[in-house]
Amino acid sequence: MRQSHFRIGAAAGSVTLIGAMAASLASACATAALPLVSDDASTGAPADATADTSACPDASTSSDPKNCGGCGHACASGQVCSSGACKAECTAPAVKCAGEPLCVNLTSDPKHCGACATVCAVGDAGALDPGNGNPDAGVPFDAGPDAGAPWDLGSPACVQSKCGIACSGGKLDCAGVCFDVQQNHDHCGDCSTACAFDEWCGGGHCCPTGKAFCGGACVDVMTDPANCGGCGIACSGQTPNCSAGLCIAGLSIEVEGHANVVVNCKAGDYSCEAQQVCNQVTNSVCIWQQYDCAYGTKGSWYPPDGQSGSSAFNFAYDYDFYNGTYGNICACTQSQMNKYGLAATHQYCGVGHWTRQ
Repeated sequence: MRQSHFRIGAAAGSVTLIGAMAASLASACATAALPLVSDDASTGAPADATADTSACPDASTSSDPKNCGGCGHACASGQVCSSGACKAECTAPAVKCAGEPLCVNLTSDPKHCGACATVCAVGDAGALDPGNGNPDAGVPFDAGPDAGAPWDLGSPACVQSKCGIACSGGKLDCAGVCFDVQQNHDHCGDCSTACAFDEWCGGGHCCPTGKAFCGGACVDVMTDPANCGGCGIACSGQTPNCSAGLCIAGLSIEVEGHANVVVNCKAGDYSCEAQQVCNQVTNSVCIWQQYDCAYGTKGSWYPPDGQSGSSAFNFAYDYDFYNGTYGNICACTQSQMNKYGLAATHQYCGVGHWTRQ
């Protein structure tokens, strides 16, 4: 009987020992699980939180209760994730909207802007044309009226609890549309500046067609030797002149009804240009006279063919009938125009033009 009693006692002792071990293991497991659902006492963040979000790239570890403070760190039921920590309530100014798991900031969240139910949206451009609205600028580096992405609708934004749009790529919000004010004809430089119908917008400045904004002013980059073909491109050395946006040894002069004439003159020396145009068009050595057919005293050049000179036929250089960039080919005897193959397409005696440079 004593032996039998010993065995029963041993069995009872084993049961007691096993129960104690099970209880200890359960307690340890419960303790190990706490960091996944509770806050660290000192920081309010999960005890083993990590900043590595490579395992959950689409999650916001600052507000996602399933990845709070780090990937895989889930908050307990009834808790929220605020500023990367599991908490009973959202940290101000964030709030929890009914039926949603995340804390949201009503002052900056475009999906909850000013109120939980307010969702911001992009604007409506209506019938706005897709291009930049510019005319043909007439300069070699202009890509035309459809260049680039002159405007877009941006993305929804919430600023100080009010809906708006966020513009990217340097564009400005002009009444709900993002405009590239560096190239948009009707919003040039800022939202309120519109260029004139015969101007284009480049670099945020309005300039007449054929000119570009360089060094604080609109210049003719087709003929300006300091800005030839583009701002800051200077002609020098063996090619000191600028014609059609290219540095050349001579100037290429357009003559109506005739092929272009290349002259060896400095840009702005209109008398030299008129003389060499006259020489080449008439195949002669032209003679200077003080007379021109507008003011009578501005000067002109004519061929010594016995039928030119005075008002009969000459190449004037200072007179500019419409204050533009041309000199007149004066021919009160218009048969001279036909003789030299020139176009007589204008009124009065200044029937032809050559382009000064």
